[in-house]
Amino acid sequence: MAFLAVLGGTQLACVEFVHWGHISDRENSWGINDVEIAQKQASGGWKVLSRSDGKGRWEVYKNRIKGGGSVRISKRGYYTIEMSEAEFLQKHMVLMHATGDSEFGDSVPPDWTN
Repeated sequence: MAFLAVLGGTQLACVEFVHWGHISDRENSWGINDVEIAQKQASGGWKVLSRSDGKGRWEVYKNRIKGGGSVRISKRGYYTIEMSEAEFLQKHMVLMHATGDSEFGDSVPPDWTN
């Protein structure tokens, strides 16, 4: 019995905590591959945390996320989404809107993030 307690304790120490989710096209609901997830650093630059896979799934080890910096989700052909780190950690599903509409600039209109 003591052996099982020791074995269980070592397994808990090896578990990585991961934040995961799925990125889909807002219009057609298909998964979007190779979407960059980056976090703004204190220096002002962006650090890439992860990219979505071929089915739109992504995961980020939580120890890579530093508190306070905003998170940017971007891919060419889609409007960029920027949100606080806290908001990102609450999301598991992100919908991206394809560009092609001259009405908007390079990022999602502010009323979409409210």
